[in-house]
Amino acid sequence: YYRIPYIQRQYGTFLFAKLNNWLELIKYHAEVISFLLPAQKFIITDDGTYGDRVAKHFNISNEKILFLKNGIDKEKKSLCKEECRKYLIEKLNLPPNAFLTITVSRLVKWKRVDRAINAFNMIKEKDAFLLIIGDGEEREHYESLKNNSNIIFLGALSNLEVQKYMVACDLFLSLYDLSNLGNPLLEAMNAGLPIITLNNGNTKSVYKNKNLILLPCSSEEDIVKNVYNNILLLKENVVLRSKIAKNAKLYAKEEILSWEDRISMEVKEILYWSNIN
Repeated sequence: YYRIPYIQRQYGTFLFAKLNNWLELIKYHAEVISFLLPAQKFIITDDGTYGDRVAKHFNISNEKILFLKNGIDKEKKSLCKEECRKYLIEKLNLPPNAFLTITVSRLVKWKRVDRAINAFNMIKEKDAFLLIIGDGEEREHYESLKNNSNIIFLGALSNLEVQKYMVACDLFLSLYDLSNLGNPLLEAMNAGLPIITLNNGNTKSVYKNKNLILLPCSSEEDIVKNVYNNILLLKENVVLRSKIAKNAKLYAKEEILSWEDRISMEVKEILYWSNIN
């Protein structure tokens, strides 16, 4: 009514796989409507859910789309791996030689933490541990799935605590049904962790020079088996683990924006439209 410029921000989308199913689009009508509103600009997070393709499906022109991955905190003082590991080992009373795998997410169905749990349920080595950081509606269900005492639920932690845990660990898992390119995976790269994730959504866009292990999306049984096999592979092969970790950290340094630079791009867009008004 007042002709004020309108900028819309999408953190990600559930619509990509539903675009050809009108019943599903009706179910997600609120999100569909959000792409149909007459915005001057759509700022869309590239979290692996193809938000740019969804926007184009609804005839939003390239000029109206600002499609960006999230950033990482490059300015924060580097954490010492030895100190973080000592802190974690003592806090959780783990053996000094423990092989530590970590997942970080809200505990909701589509984050599929059950895949990591089921893979670790198969691991018999007593020095291998799965640390699950996060809380949510599925926590009780996920805890009921574990039959391996080496699976540890840590609940929700502060960002700094999560960063300490990441630096201390040996492997990061991200096995979501979609949106594997969220902050946890980018932060794991920045922490120099080897990563096992799935080739779904737009995950392949950060795959460069073997900087992570990208698994095919096959049957649930095959996914869990592949995760299990690759955990053991990286546990035993220190050289491979170090190479993937080094490439992941290099990618984060060269390809992922700092949060300051990332947010400044959005601020610049907002100021542009404010000046037009």
